[in-house]
Amino acid sequence: MRQNEKEPSEELDEEVEEPSIEDFFREEPPDEEEIQRKQRSRKLKKWIALLIAGFLILNAFGLLLNYVNADLWNLWQSTEELMEREEIQEMSEAVVTIHGHQSRGTGFAISGEGLILTNDHVIDELPSIIVAFPSGELYEGEVIWTDPALDVALLQIEAASVPHLPLSKEDAAVDDTIYVIGNPLSQSQIVNEGVVLEQTREHNVLQITNPIYPGHSGSPVINEQGEVVGVVYARPTASSRMDEGSTRGLAVPISDILPLLNEH
Repeated sequence: MRQNEKEPSEELDEEVEEPSIEDFFREEPPDEEEIQRKQRSRKLKKWIALLIAGFLILNAFGLLLNYVNADLWNLWQSTEELMEREEIQEMSEAVVTIHGHQSRGTGFAISGEGLILTNDHVIDELPSIIVAFPSGELYEGEVIWTDPALDVALLQIEAASVPHLPLSKEDAAVDDTIYVIGNPLSQSQIVNEGVVLEQTREHNVLQITNPIYPGHSGSPVINEQGEVVGVVYARPTASSRMDEGSTRGLAVPISDILPLLNEH
């Protein structure tokens, strides 16, 4: 046996450098192509998210346009036309917006001393009432009396001289031309024209053809002489309308309210 040859056991006894644990997890640095690929992927995902968001916004906007076109557009158009008439402008100055806690309705002044007529359900359970005139003047309203059965209420504001509407002493007649001025659908000073369909004394209801929307409650129904003949309080449900697709408004006849005003 040669002296310089090592026994197998001697070879095993030689020191060998073992790999560290970090060597098993060490990754090769990504090359430029991989970096660009990841950047393109992130951009693509971002654009897809933006496109989806844009589609949802456009879809919601389209629904809103349909709503506006169906309702507000007609109201705006009729208001623009009717407001060209001086007498309509004067009548609208007496129509107020009634603000409560997260609520909004309509009312109107019936005397220069600040008596405001509206619906009972407009002011019911409100901790405070703010009455706003079209001129921008604001007043705190105090409830004088309410009649839940008729759904009417009378408020008082501290004012010396405000625009107001006279009350008719006669019932409205069928086919009389009438105007409703109110604050529907978060709008203000909206005017539309219609006619009287009927007045049912038995149920204290004045039916009109004017389209009525949320926010119209408490609006005055005014005849061609500029006198209030009713106070809007609701519109019939779809199932109770006389003609499919026709518009209806319901109002309390002013002749049923006058005795209450005289009593108080």
